[in-house]
Amino acid sequence: MLEPVNPGPGARPSAVAAFKAAADKWRRDALEFASRAYCTSRQELNLLSRLKHSNIVCLIGVCVSPLSLIFELAPLGALNQLLASHRKSGARLGLSVLRDSAVQVAKALEYLHSAHIIYRDLKSENVLVWRFPSPFGPQTDV
Repeated sequence: MLEPVNPGPGARPSAVAAFKAAADKWRRDALEFASRAYCTSRQELNLLSRLKHSNIVCLIGVCVSPLSLIFELAPLGALNQLLASHRKSGARLGLSVLRDSAVQVAKALEYLHSAHIIYRDLKSENVLVWRFPSPFGPQTDV
């Protein structure tokens, strides 16, 4: 059965607060909470399985217990980590890199909007990267 999972030590305060709120709901009415969580998960899975776009990560599979979604690997990780590396090294991103990155994100959002999906969690840590210039030399291409 689906149930809240403790985010563990070192988790952000917001994650701990969300866990506590979910755990309280779970204790009050576990069956209702699990039913809602199951329905929400099914809706999200149905939606994710239909998304096919070059700028959106593909859903590869699902693990039922514990419930886990398996997506294709973005070898360079999240954009926020790459931006932090550039900032730390003192390297500057070229205008073409900034433009290309913004255009790719915009194309992904345009696709989602055309499917009547509103993505409400756009931030650099949720943008996954396959290619990006290295702060120490030529473009990293994986």
